Amino acid sequence: MKLSTKLFIGFVLISLLFTTVAIVNFRLSEDVIENMRWVTRSQIVVRNSASLQRNIIDMESGLRGYLLNGNEVFLEPYHEAKRLLTRLREDVRNYTASESQKQKLDKNHQDA
Repeated sequence: MKLSTKLFIGFVLISLLFTTVAIVNFRLSEDVIENMRWVTRSQIVVRNSASLQRNIIDMESGLRGYLLNGNEVFLEPYHEAKRLLTRLREDVRNYTASESQKQKLDKNHQDA
């Protein structure tokens, strides 16, 4: 076999290998980007869920203080938290991907 034929076959094999590696890397990078999106959405849900929980605790504490003392100053945290509650709940719902989680949020909202 001639040297030029061997070089050509080697070049074709290296080109095929390079193309294969490029395709695999492209698909893996798409997976990484998709996973990054999921992580970002999860972080938003966790952050908003924590804010939602803090607001509910603020509402409870403010109402408890008002009921114990009758002083309406204690209702300020209640009113502030209540104002933010709907937006936070909707944010959590919008970033939640699972239908079962959305149904639980809706059910808990109806029970409240």
